[in-house]
Amino acid sequence: MRKKYLSALLFGALLFASAGTFTSCKDYDDDINNLQQQITSNKDAIAALQKLVGEGKWVSSVTPIENGFTVTMNDGTTQNITGINGEDGKPGTVITLDPTTNNWIIDGVDTGVCAKGEKGDKGDQGEQGPAGEQGPAGEAGEQGPAGEAGEPGKSPYIDKETGNWFVWEWDEATSEYKAVDSGVYAGSTQIYVVEKDGFIELNVDGTAYLLPTTSDAYTVEAPAATVKITVQTANWKPKTNDRTYQALLKAFPEIGEIEEDALLKQGAELPVLVTPASIDLTDGFKFSLQTLKDGMVEDITLSNPTKGISDEWNISDGKMSRAASEEDCLWTLQVNQELDKNDYATAKNLSLVVENANGKVVKTPFAYTIENKKIQSNEPVQVIFANTETPELASEIDLFAPVTDNDYYIVSSMKEDCAPIEFVNDFEGKYIITLTDQLDVEKYGLSIVDGHKLVIANPGNETSIDVKVKVQVLGLNGQVTEKEGVITVTQSIASIGQLSDKQITLSTKTVSNYSPSTVGQIVKWDIEELGFTTATQLHAFVAGGKKVTLIDKDENEKSYAVQILDAEGNVITNADDYAKADAFRFVLPSADVLPGDYRVVVEATEANNAQAVIYKTEAAMTVDNPKETDLFALASAYTTDGKVLQVVGNVSGNTITYTLADGIVQKTGQTQLTVQTVDHPEYGFIDVDNAEWTGASSWGEENWVNNGILTVLTQGEENKEGKEHLYKERNIRGTYQLFGNPDNLVEYNFKVKVLSPVYSADGSNITVDATKTAAYFDGKTVDLTAAISAKYVAGINKDKALALFDIAEDKKDVIVYNLNYGQQDGYATNASGKPIQIDQDDLIDFGMPLDQFTKITDQTFYIMVEEFNEGGYTYKGWNTIMNDLFTVYESKDGALALKSGYKAGDAAVKAVAKQKAMFDKYASQLVWNCKKPVTIPGSSKADEIHSTKFEFVDADAKKYGTINAAGELTPYTTINDSDLANGKAVVKVKFTVKDNWGMTMTKTFDVTITKK
Repeated sequence: MRKKYLSALLFGALLFASAGTFTSCKDYDDDINNLQQQITSNKDAIAALQKLVGEGKWVSSVTPIENGFTVTMNDGTTQNITGINGEDGKPGTVITLDPTTNNWIIDGVDTGVCAKGEKGDKGDQGEQGPAGEQGPAGEAGEQGPAGEAGEPGKSPYIDKETGNWFVWEWDEATSEYKAVDSGVYAGSTQIYVVEKDGFIELNVDGTAYLLPTTSDAYTVEAPAATVKITVQTANWKPKTNDRTYQALLKAFPEIGEIEEDALLKQGAELPVLVTPASIDLTDGFKFSLQTLKDGMVEDITLSNPTKGISDEWNISDGKMSRAASEEDCLWTLQVNQELDKNDYATAKNLSLVVENANGKVVKTPFAYTIENKKIQSNEPVQVIFANTETPELASEIDLFAPVTDNDYYIVSSMKEDCAPIEFVNDFEGKYIITLTDQLDVEKYGLSIVDGHKLVIANPGNETSIDVKVKVQVLGLNGQVTEKEGVITVTQSIASIGQLSDKQITLSTKTVSNYSPSTVGQIVKWDIEELGFTTATQLHAFVAGGKKVTLIDKDENEKSYAVQILDAEGNVITNADDYAKADAFRFVLPSADVLPGDYRVVVEATEANNAQAVIYKTEAAMTVDNPKETDLFALASAYTTDGKVLQVVGNVSGNTITYTLADGIVQKTGQTQLTVQTVDHPEYGFIDVDNAEWTGASSWGEENWVNNGILTVLTQGEENKEGKEHLYKERNIRGTYQLFGNPDNLVEYNFKVKVLSPVYSADGSNITVDATKTAAYFDGKTVDLTAAISAKYVAGINKDKALALFDIAEDKKDVIVYNLNYGQQDGYATNASGKPIQIDQDDLIDFGMPLDQFTKITDQTFYIMVEEFNEGGYTYKGWNTIMNDLFTVYESKDGALALKSGYKAGDAAVKAVAKQKAMFDKYASQLVWNCKKPVTIPGSSKADEIHSTKFEFVDADAKKYGTINAAGELTPYTTINDSDLANGKAVVKVKFTVKDNWGMTMTKTFDVTITKK
């Protein structure tokens, strides 16, 4: 049998109302389900519109309202449709074509972009624009002296990068539409309408619905982007003395009437999609073909419209649903070609023109090509047995039908291997199929009916039956072929069970007790859900090859092995233990799937025949990513409210920088969670407030984020955003790749505020000790810095002491930690020369085995100098502990400090963690014999502090003494009593701190100066 192929995905038409009198030519039920999930508030309104359209009503007006539209039907009924995520109070967007200029008009704004081509010189019928992405093809141009391009086939859309509306302009040079930036900003539009001739296209949050605006609105579409109609021709040159030819002549005597060298033709059928489904093409419709440049095609005509489409039509690189509602939209037209010399007329890039009885003309895109394939006189007819295609047992098995499930079939390429028997170059309908094994005929009750349908009357309990056949077939050129083959028919276990649907949240944890190690989740069903009624069925399932296949919305598939479990959760590996089967499961790796809806197919094949399917059932699965709160959090060390990341960063010159990743806690702990975006794949953070991003605020002329580093000018430094940079919230977005899957990207939005770690607006982090601010009129200088202390207010040092001033150096003797410590008779000793007792809880860390530890009653144990063996076990001595520590630590200024090149968290440091804990606990009890004098430098002011300054608040204070910027206040030795109150003077001193973040804070306090 010949196959007819469509070269791209079928059913590009937009949605109409639900299945009924006015139906879509795609799986509308799926779209309704998605709509119900996305916009529950709209489902009743959409359903009401569908019902009215199905009853023959149409839209009389569409009126913008807040966040949407009111749709009014011709019977006066109205429905409100609102966007899911539209801006509050913003009406829906209306997009129309100016009737005079043909320019796109968006909410009354003329874009200046013309949707139609300029008028031409020829008086031919107007040409049709290309097919719409979301809408039907445009109307044909009017017949007249100056042809125009048809209505635009493509609908406006919102550009993701600019946020602007893009519209379509006809390009005369290329004879196709091109996208043009209208310059009109769309904002966060989620609902809009595009008004077209005879229809409105209602778009709600990414889903488009086409509604008629007149009683006779209809559309026609090619069922694919390109449709190649191949007409086979051949000159009749049979070998009449061939035995197979004689057999076929006897079965089909009419072939004996064909004259030698006669030109035969077959296969001239043109498929078309017509919406609504109620349109009847036999009711006064006219059909013609036209080309893009030359107009009407005279030597190819169309006739005899018939409902439906031949089962021989197939589709490459895609799928074709066989649902009844779709067949209602499909029609077939007979292609009639005039004979030109020795061949029939052909043409490329044809548009189908359809005119109804009222004169309304619609056209398809230029999608059709009609060509001839000449079969040479010596070209053989071929018989192909598709041995990998094993049809399912049925009352009648069509040997020419593709082997598929009941709903759809997929053809991955142009290979003709979809049916048990395929023909190439055959003379359609001229074949004989006979059964060759008489024993099998009697055993299974085999027969062939209607020439190509296999009947198996007595299949018994066989799970597969091999049927031997002989095929004799006649070619269009008169050649014949005879071939024998085997067709394997499988008998499945009846699927009477109903698997429960699953709601899965992708796991961030490794599946326990599963090899190989996999981050994912176990998906499990009870075995009883499979609906087996006999032990034989259960045994066949357990013994067979089992898999679970997940199929996404784009028909991509992933398959996984199935495990059978007993009631205790143990995996059953021996089919003879089938009676213990309690559940079955598969492991779904989190990296394999994306959030969305999946079809789950559970399938089993014979144990020794992977092609023989014995059981199949389905369920639905919805997959979600973990919640944002389960994946991310702001680092608690940098935030107080968990909502705003409060960072201090690092200052260099007049620039503050901070690595944003340091402030994000990835709760999952999985290495698969890596940060990534398109522009910065290694970091993945953007400044959302920067003006280049959609929705940016007016405070966003500078980009604060580059390569994952937040970069801000210090306070007071001027740029395009002014001089105030700190203590303002900035919106940041990080995009993360989950589970190592580059397509599973999630966004984490948070706010960041840059602040100084030492600044407080009221100086509250600065404390003045009033007991140290007293002075006497004796001329002695008082150091006011001794009265002042401070704390950090932000960052990881928050609430810790803040050094505002330089402190003088000091000298002292410090311990040198080495092996020179108190020892006597092999024991480590304290200052009194006595051994140091080990706390019972520490004995295991010193080397005591657990079984000995449990037997301890009232014994005491002491620290030994060297390690020793007892009872076959080695116990640590103090020298052992110190030598272990000396690998990474050194004695420094009376403490143990990590050597250069080591830091906390290194493996070597972790390896001696127990020894360090024992040192910290017992070192102070030992007597150390080695000390050395060292100079302890005074602590310089903190790195965060730029400068400090003291000054009198009032000028009158200068009569009591002097004060310098370093805080040294020197009272005068003499003072007039008239200048004192009760023998004292209280002067106010202002203390000013400038930090490296550009912030300045002050603290004012009193200094009391009295006479002795």
